[in-house]
Amino acid sequence: MRILKIGYVFFTQIRVLALLVSLFITSIIKSQDVFFSQYQYSPLLINPAYTTNDYDIKAIAHFRNQFRSPDPNYRTPSFTFVMPFLKKNTNMRWGGIGMSAHSDQTGTFPLLLNQGIGLSYAHNVYLGKGYNLSLGVQGGYYQYGFSTNSFSTESQFSNNGGYNPNMSNGENLNLVSRNYLDLATGLNFIKEDTTGRRKFFLSVSAHHLNQPNRSLLEEKNSLPYMFYIHGGITVFSNSEWLVEPEILFANQASFQRYTIGIKTTYYLRKETSNMLREASIAFIPKYTYQNSLALGLELLISNFLVAFSYDYGTSALATRVSGRGAYEIAIGYRKSLFKKKKPASIIDYSLGDIKRIYLSENIEDISKDLKNERERKGYNDELSDTDTNWYKANNHKFELDKQFRFGFNEVGLKEDAKKFADDMFDLLQANPRLKLYIIGYSDNIGTEKANQYISTERANSFVKYISTKGINPKRLKFEGKGEGEPISSNRTEAERAKNRRVRFLIF
Repeated sequence: MRILKIGYVFFTQIRVLALLVSLFITSIIKSQDVFFSQYQYSPLLINPAYTTNDYDIKAIAHFRNQFRSPDPNYRTPSFTFVMPFLKKNTNMRWGGIGMSAHSDQTGTFPLLLNQGIGLSYAHNVYLGKGYNLSLGVQGGYYQYGFSTNSFSTESQFSNNGGYNPNMSNGENLNLVSRNYLDLATGLNFIKEDTTGRRKFFLSVSAHHLNQPNRSLLEEKNSLPYMFYIHGGITVFSNSEWLVEPEILFANQASFQRYTIGIKTTYYLRKETSNMLREASIAFIPKYTYQNSLALGLELLISNFLVAFSYDYGTSALATRVSGRGAYEIAIGYRKSLFKKKKPASIIDYSLGDIKRIYLSENIEDISKDLKNERERKGYNDELSDTDTNWYKANNHKFELDKQFRFGFNEVGLKEDAKKFADDMFDLLQANPRLKLYIIGYSDNIGTEKANQYISTERANSFVKYISTKGINPKRLKFEGKGEGEPISSNRTEAERAKNRRVRFLIF
């Protein structure tokens, strides 16, 4: 019995020594940085510039439980809060702040511990035409260590009772740890459409810029730099589907990790429930080279997010844990600060059937409005909600006649005309298939030739203004009709002012 006791104690001491050596080697090679397969729920661990990644306020709790050998498992709870800043009355992001906290630990007691909190700030620069560039910085305070509580020592043996795990192991160093400051920075480049939906992005970030000492021994061990390159692109998008592939590359000393994934989102459109109209379901598979295949499912209802993911190990480690993988759970709240433009209610039309222009992100919505209008008038032809060919037919046009109170012989655009032209620009930019035909008119004062010239220049002034904002001139046509087709008599100045107008044909 005495021999067994000595042998067990010797084995225990060797185990402690092996763990210390393992901690030292690990801190040099891999540094035990926090790892999530579905890193989009803990974005600030990748890049502090992601505080301005979109228009959403976010508060997300994220948990990962990973089985490994010989330790029972790694448990990593994380919490992220992000708040972007927008300029007043616009959708232009100028900055954002964020906070991330995590506690990465293994074992029941735990054996290993890596926890802390980081604060982030990013400044965003609008480069024009939907391009954004943001620079982020992050500072955090962290603790790294291990506990001796789970080790067995000679103090837990008695002469009569043998080994008693409930007795103290005699170790005074219950937690060996080191506290340190850590700094990070990152850049993020984004292209968005007019509705705020991301088209593509590319980001780079660097962590452990101050190379903090995280060694638990007397020797100094600076934490190696950690670099991330992250990018993605939208390959398909409409009112119901969104497909976004992406890639993440991580490098730290000799350690490298490649992850590719693709997020496929389906948006629920149920007229009977306002909540379901804001709902979406996403399938998110991700593959980490020579490590794991993660399959994720995300449900977003109104502003609330629930997600689950499971990792299937594909590395040599998987055979040592009998196929036991890892799972992740995320629960969060998201609220968009993006201000959708209200429908532009345009008055003073004398032509056309439709009296409102909807600044829509999808041409399908305009098609639905047209279908409803045709049904109201008794047309029996079928027009699909997703049919986008209607704009080619001459009998399917928006005809808008607008008075802008042009002064006598005036062709320049005043503020009300520019505001209307801005609405036309938004409509054309949001719906690339639409075209605009502009017709100018005049009153009957002056020669016919002069009125023809003035009416043409009035229409042309709109074309010049809209094209300089970024619309292809091939989508814009104009002509002048002089004093023809008056909508009011020309007997008084007030009646003549009504005839100094511009007509818009959208098809």
